[in-house]
Amino acid sequence: MNVRPLILASLLIAAALLVTSSPARAIESGRDATVHADGDCLRLRATASVSGQVLACLADGTTVSVLPASLNADGFVWRLVSVNGQTGWVVEQYLQQSTAGPAPSTPSGTVSGLLPTAGGGALIVWGGGPLSSLLDRTARQGCPALSLWVTDSSGSFVSYIVGAPDFANGAWNLRYPGGQLPARSPYVAMCAPGVRSEQPALPAPPGSPAISGDLPAAGGFGLVVWGGGGADALVAAAQSRGCDATSVWTNDAAGQFVSYIAGAPAIANAAWSSRFGGTPMPGDSAVVVVCRGRETPASAGGPVGAAGLPAGIPALPPGPAGNR
Repeated sequence: MNVRPLILASLLIAAALLVTSSPARAIESGRDATVHADGDCLRLRATASVSGQVLACLADGTTVSVLPASLNADGFVWRLVSVNGQTGWVVEQYLQQSTAGPAPSTPSGTVSGLLPTAGGGALIVWGGGPLSSLLDRTARQGCPALSLWVTDSSGSFVSYIVGAPDFANGAWNLRYPGGQLPARSPYVAMCAPGVRSEQPALPAPPGSPAISGDLPAAGGFGLVVWGGGGADALVAAAQSRGCDATSVWTNDAAGQFVSYIAGAPAIANAAWSSRFGGTPMPGDSAVVVVCRGRETPASAGGPVGAAGLPAGIPALPPGPAGNR
């Protein structure tokens, strides 16, 4: 009996089993993921259960932000995600992440960005961890935070007011249940004057010229992490994501907001050029991108404009709400 064909067939079957049983690539917190639901929609649920209330049904191709929480229930791994201003649970196996995106370079528990010790605004990137750790770290680096701000997928700002009761921070707590903040997440911090007892992290070298975070194609503000490079490349990357970027904003060492106006002459962007000294932006830079599309709604008031600020916040420098 010729056993060679049987051996060959066995080897082919074993190889096929090895390929099909290879574990799926892990879904990383703090990064965007895309819904792949085999032509169906993926149910976003209020709880991690097949019987949980359905908040939305996400179409194939929808981009979600993966938050640092997961649960095993009903035979599935569930991931907490944020999409279109809602936070809920989805089954992990229907999410995919690109292998080409820039790897997070801000270590967990560290802050990158220019923190003003005299008070003012700072755009920062947090390496990940509890909100309390972020507030402790910014204080030690000379920025006792009065408030933190982030943008949602609709282009509006969501705030956390330090020391305010829970109901005042309800939208923030819904976005970040349990007070856990994702890795490589950008924030605007409004700082009181402070004393620096710890040196900030060194800027990361420019990496992949890619944007991480939500950009509102319908118009509004997008607080995102830029992988590094020139302002023109950042504007082009935003446009490739559906955001008709009119300007980009960062802060200087004095806590003032500095803008780059897309398409404007060099003299109009002199402050931006001075801020970076003619060099590309470093890797893991937090920036606010202003997307054209609609008038900024009252609900979008935030740390960069006079509208929508809680009482007790000091006068703010001009910023991307259009008051400069």
